Parts: sequence; structure tokens; C-alpha cells
Amino acid sequence: MSGNTGGALKVGDQQYRGSRINFNILDFTFENHARQVIEKYVVGASLPVAYDPADPNLSVLDRDTKPRAVNLSTIVFFALAVVIGAAGVILLFIPLSPGDD
Repeated sequence: MSGNTGGALKVGDQQYRGSRINFNILDFTFENHARQVIEKYVVGASLPVAYDPADPNLSVLDRDTKPRAVNLSTIVFFALAVVIGAAGVILLFIPLSPGDD
């Protein structure tokens, strides 16, 4: 499912554009999940927006949603990378054939 999550933000007399609903990277692979996230945001409605005063283009509609915790696949991938890296370092110090230094 695709959609436009962008919106206009006015700070003082200056107009800005934002495209984030919250701090998570949204995955709208499944339509029901996308509908759950966007159903509370009506096109054309005025909503409170959290923004960075130094750069109002950095804004979100929902700052209460916490970033996702690291998932299991990320941990497994990182652990595998560490094991492969350690094996590579160990292999650097093992002679290829007897008598090699």
C-alpha cells in the first residue's frame, strides 16, 4: 500500500513540509497495518505537530510513539558478523602450511 503522509506546517509566517508520522520507519507492506496508523489523520485537518525549532522541516505528528526496539533478526545478523570477523582475524595468524611464518 502506498500513500502520502506529507503535510504542511506553518511556523510564524514561514511554511514548511513534513513527511513523518512518528520517529519509526513505517512499513506499509500490509494494508491493515497502514490503515491502523493513518486512520487518525484526516486529510485537511489541523493537528498538533512536534518539530525541531532549528529546522522545522524535521517534524512529526506523533512524538509519543517510541522507536522500535532492536528485533531478533538484527541481533542474529550482528552476532554472525562478529563471529565471521573474529574467524577472519584468527585465520590471519594461522600459517597456511607447515613451516610458513
